[in-house]
Amino acid sequence: MIPKRLAKIINEINNILLPRVCFGCNAQLFSGERILCAVCRHDVPLTDHNYLEENAVDRRFYGRIPIKKAASFVFFTKNGLVKNLLHWLKYKNQEEIGGFFGEWCGALLMENGQLKMLMP
Repeated sequence: MIPKRLAKIINEINNILLPRVCFGCNAQLFSGERILCAVCRHDVPLTDHNYLEENAVDRRFYGRIPIKKAASFVFFTKNGLVKNLLHWLKYKNQEEIGGFFGEWCGALLMENGQLKMLMP
């Protein structure tokens, strides 16, 4: 029990000396927040592609290659939050952003029973 308590204290000291900030707005992240603050996470433009039988991504690949399902998790805009996050991921080696989005997307798929439909 003591090592966990010590690790938590060290982590809190680290957060004071080197505060974690939101990749979207540079605000300090609070306990329980990761990568994005609650405000920026709420502003991420999620698609509803996983709930639709056919969507814009399906149509884009139609007739080109055989697919069972295609979807996009977020909408991309030229000057938006998603563009900035992808820039951090691709060009500034912030790999944890990819994990964050993967976990978020996977949780939504599991929550809505979509993973069962996608598995063979």
